[in-house]
Amino acid sequence: MGRAHKNRDSQKRLSRKGAGERMSLAPEELVHHGWMWDRTPVTLRSVQPEDAPALCAMFRACSPKSLYLRFERRLNEISLDQAVQLCSVDHKNEIGIVAEIKEAGSHKLIGLGQLLADPDHGTAEYAVLVADPWQGKGLGSKFTDFCFEIAWRWGVKRVVGEFSPSNVRIIRILQSRGFRLQRDGQEQVVFAEKTLEDLVWIAKRGEAMSNMKWRKSLRPMINEAREELTLVSPQELARRGGLTFQAGRLELPLLGRVYSIRWPELVLTAPDGDICPEELQILLLDYLKNGDGTPPTGRWIGFRELSDGGFYWRAFQGYSGDQLVRDLVGNIEAFRRATKRLGGEPLDTGDASYTFRVLPQLPMAVVWWAGDDEFPAKASVLFDETAGHYLPTDGLAILGRMLCRKLANLAREA
Repeated sequence: MGRAHKNRDSQKRLSRKGAGERMSLAPEELVHHGWMWDRTPVTLRSVQPEDAPALCAMFRACSPKSLYLRFERRLNEISLDQAVQLCSVDHKNEIGIVAEIKEAGSHKLIGLGQLLADPDHGTAEYAVLVADPWQGKGLGSKFTDFCFEIAWRWGVKRVVGEFSPSNVRIIRILQSRGFRLQRDGQEQVVFAEKTLEDLVWIAKRGEAMSNMKWRKSLRPMINEAREELTLVSPQELARRGGLTFQAGRLELPLLGRVYSIRWPELVLTAPDGDICPEELQILLLDYLKNGDGTPPTGRWIGFRELSDGGFYWRAFQGYSGDQLVRDLVGNIEAFRRATKRLGGEPLDTGDASYTFRVLPQLPMAVVWWAGDDEFPAKASVLFDETAGHYLPTDGLAILGRMLCRKLANLAREA
């Protein structure tokens, strides 16, 4: 969706020598797990050298028009050597982000976003390519917002891009995020520019706009779940999910708060009476729909042991346990205080570990290993082996993130 100028890229690569004093971001910090508008799970993550063959396959899924809009020259595909070059980034002045999905049991790359910064990080150039079968699903917006967040964390002062006037999708995305656009009629190019002080606002506004469209896409699924659940008695749903049913409401505790589900409308409301957002509605309706009453066994498993968890576990670890350690600055005592406030029960593993009844039939645990001179602190989320009887893996990933965010917030309040 954006241009790449080979002569300029080569000059930038040469100028980066000796720029090691600039801030670098570790690959494990560059992970975002989410969904496209059709609710296809997608992971945005740092490109790795071993991605080169998959990147070649992604380019073969791109039309000549898409490749021309991105590279401003006619391409049918790229060689393995060219893919290796695109996958070789230093994370100091160049960052590459790929979009990865699972399709027919295998991993597939469907997009590539790039940030190329000058040596002092005054300016970074942004470009993005989404393979044709996945265009029009909100992925370009996700790339843009995530790359803007990275630019801000990277210390970049200004983000720029050069695009063909025919590249309508990226131009609309940037317009909606307040970019200043200027067209050069002679070169047939649109210049886009935004300064650092606006980047956080842009990312938040863009994320909010994407969330609005995503939430709207959830509504048919919510209605479908409600229709299916009304075929089951509320007493049976309460039995399966470990809930109480009284005064025409199912009461559902989640992370220390009790939510209500009106029967038979099946509308979820928060303790203050407000209707919950769509993403929480579908999560808890899925819990009711999938729950079969299987009691927890107390045997703990990691995320990668869940169905399809091996595909998402790196991303999940990045925004759950790793993020918790970053939020608490590796402070194990802050972790202990937060777990106590959330009612955690001690578990005999790691340097500190606690179990939580996140949902009535869905216990989860967080294990913390203290850091030392050789290894940094680490935290991991564990699930009871029966977790898949209540939520699909993407729902469990959301719960894990919610648990870690709750602990981080409680630690800050302590």
